[in-house]
Amino acid sequence: MNFLVDYLGFILLRAITAFLILLPADFAWRLGRVIGTMGYFIDVVHRNIVYDNLKIAFGRKKSPQELKRITKRVYESFSQNIVELLRLPAINTEYLKKYISIDGEQYLKDVLKTGRGLIFLAVHFGSWEVSNVLGAMFGYKYKVIAKEQKRFEKLSKLLTSYRQITGAYVVHKGRGTRDIFESLRNNEVVGMVADQGGKSGVFIDFFGKQASMSAGAIRIALKLNATVLPVFLIRKGGPYHILKINPPLDLKPGDDSEEGIAAALKKVISGAEEVISKHPEQYMWFYKVWKYSQQRTITILSDGKAGHLRQSEAVANILKERLKEKNVSSTINSIEVKFKSDLAKMGMAFSSLVSKDYLCHGCMACLKYFLVGTSADAICKVKSDFVISCGSSLSSLNLVLARESKAKSICVLKPGLLGYKRFDLVILPRHDNPPQRKNIFATRGSPNLIYGTYLQEQKTQLLQRFPQLSSHKAKIGILLGGDSKKDIIEVKNLEGFMDSLKKKAEALDMEILITTSRRTPAELERLVKDKFSNFPLCKLMIIANEKNFPEAVGGILALSKILIVSEDSISMISEAASSGNNVLVLSFNENDRVDPSRHGRFLKELNQKGFVIIASVSEIPQRMEDLAKGKIITHRLDDQEVIAKAVDSII
Repeated sequence: MNFLVDYLGFILLRAITAFLILLPADFAWRLGRVIGTMGYFIDVVHRNIVYDNLKIAFGRKKSPQELKRITKRVYESFSQNIVELLRLPAINTEYLKKYISIDGEQYLKDVLKTGRGLIFLAVHFGSWEVSNVLGAMFGYKYKVIAKEQKRFEKLSKLLTSYRQITGAYVVHKGRGTRDIFESLRNNEVVGMVADQGGKSGVFIDFFGKQASMSAGAIRIALKLNATVLPVFLIRKGGPYHILKINPPLDLKPGDDSEEGIAAALKKVISGAEEVISKHPEQYMWFYKVWKYSQQRTITILSDGKAGHLRQSEAVANILKERLKEKNVSSTINSIEVKFKSDLAKMGMAFSSLVSKDYLCHGCMACLKYFLVGTSADAICKVKSDFVISCGSSLSSLNLVLARESKAKSICVLKPGLLGYKRFDLVILPRHDNPPQRKNIFATRGSPNLIYGTYLQEQKTQLLQRFPQLSSHKAKIGILLGGDSKKDIIEVKNLEGFMDSLKKKAEALDMEILITTSRRTPAELERLVKDKFSNFPLCKLMIIANEKNFPEAVGGILALSKILIVSEDSISMISEAASSGNNVLVLSFNENDRVDPSRHGRFLKELNQKGFVIIASVSEIPQRMEDLAKGKIITHRLDDQEVIAKAVDSII
């Protein structure tokens, strides 16, 4: 089959070449543009690769619509380059002088006078096949390195003959190293490329992300004391080009350290970035430029709810640690998403249900109808490797962004209407009764940040802000939430509870640290201030709706021996249970322990497994004493292993 394809391809290519040579240069260029446009619509796979590369390079400055237009122009430019390759047999010195001008020719002349040999170092930019025949224009011997196509021998030899027809000599990779060395010693010119370094390349920052680049030219130049001139052939319109020759690299013979080589290569790539930024359509974006990069971007979509954000951050941090163990660095970015209305939120969900990759990739136009301007703009600029969201309201946007970025989608909690299959990973608690699927991992509690050095860091920050908390007395931490769908807090029933709490703290000689949440009703806030403002053992009282501190909850969790948490927040209870301290869950309803709801199932499991102790208002004082004296204890809740296993499944 390879022989048949090779033979038929050889005949067809000869016929096409004969046809193109008969055409005027300008007409052939226009024909190439038309063919490129057709290729853009037909070649979906490479079109997506081109767009993704452009998104990484220019996504922060250009809209998806602009990037899509550039993608189309990349195809047109590439097709024009192919046309020029096939017209090489008709290109002569007169043609080159007519259509190619030179910027920086003096650098070339000066280098050739030194007799040290010259390396033209380029990237896959512009009509590089035309640049291969420029030796004829200057009257010097010119060798270029190319990859040999062994599967299609006749086609490979035909293309090589086209390249050599006007004076260039093709040296195939691997076998031609001796020829390259000999040419440079004879003060000849060798053409090499700096990009596409493969697995063994040197990682250089390329448009803000590490990419593998080839350092072969730099190493050879240092070994032979040859000169390196960075060059770029830029199409100025139609068949007209300008050869831009940059100043020679300042290489120090013998300085072949990895740092020195990387610094020299960085200068070449920086020059390439400058040229590519002005003419992005002329770079060959068809391969995965950052395939071997050891950098990843993690994007968190936030709905503005602190509990949801902390759960997403917990998963993101564990993902970052697991990537680090694989020698992959990562950055975490958070975007707060604001919908225009509840109707817009529903529209976003429906839109994601009916959208298709081949229609919507590179579009994102729908976001302006559903999101406020700042949110839409921020999301359109993102090129991520992992997208994390928490809750059903953002699940549709998670899928849209993951599809746009070709990223892994991670949903924490139930994704709502979209179901589970669409996501690469779903993490949700057992009390949601998750189905058995490969992409679903169940935790006992909500993902949280209470692991590693987090508590110690929060403790340090809180002590710096409130030095009076550094006493050695044991402490009781009280975390009060607010009304929930299940219960409305009856504040009048808590007055006696707070009095008994104060008495028990005095009896146990323990200090009190108390904080409310954003959801705490104003009446309860007033009661807390009334009962604890002048209480000597209350060393910290934070009313979140008046003045909050980011390290308040974490610091209290770290400093307290006993924690009392109101029953309304699953995430807050999960954080407390994960701290390793003794946890009492304050129940406002005596019947909570038989609550059949998901909230009730959550509390029941944690209570049965000994991670928390559920206690009513009247039971709290006695349970405090039992915990303080060690008569009962609670165990630490640890879901980190489950989450680590979950993220490992998609890395």
